[in-house]
Amino acid sequence: MQNSNIEDGSWSGPGNISIDPLFRLSGPRALSIRVASPCVDVGANSGIDQDRTNVDDDPNNDTQVIPWDMIKYQRVRDFDHDPCDPNSPNDPIVDMGSYEICNLPDVDGNGAVDLTDLAMLLTCFGLDPCTAECCWGDFDNDSDVDLGDLASLLTVFGAVCPAVESCNEDRPAPPDPLTEWLQSADPEDVVEWWENGGSESLTPP
Repeated sequence: MQNSNIEDGSWSGPGNISIDPLFRLSGPRALSIRVASPCVDVGANSGIDQDRTNVDDDPNNDTQVIPWDMIKYQRVRDFDHDPCDPNSPNDPIVDMGSYEICNLPDVDGNGAVDLTDLAMLLTCFGLDPCTAECCWGDFDNDSDVDLGDLASLLTVFGAVCPAVESCNEDRPAPPDPLTEWLQSADPEDVVEWWENGGSESLTPP
């Protein structure tokens, strides 16, 4: 066994670790890993099974590995790698576990950055240091949930995690007025909007 996260550290082998994997404990991707997980980009590509049953119905099933994870997101994908971007770094490394991480601030794990993620982040906004229940919102890894983390979410608000089937189909639809405002708004303005009833009106100021 290699490149695995083993709870009690009882199995030695190359690349094995024994660290809290920082699983999501609920939601559509329960037991997937979060952004700060030590399991990100440290798996072994050689350990991915060959696509013997041709799950994606393409003619290369004799030469390729299984192309997607448990819910059909790109299987071998670095945190900073976008398969739809020709300028993205090459040679990505698989994550440990059954799910590949989404390289977006997707708080609830449903594969999209949406109002639920914004609400969850704002619930924890201002915690310094962040608590165990809220450190998933510390996207810039500075031990708090602040304007920098909110800015990280707003910049890609409305985006989805690319699936393996088609990059074009996975690109976000043209933004609605609220999404368009959130993507360009000052984070402090978003906090004020939320505190003044934005979570109920769901309309831009």
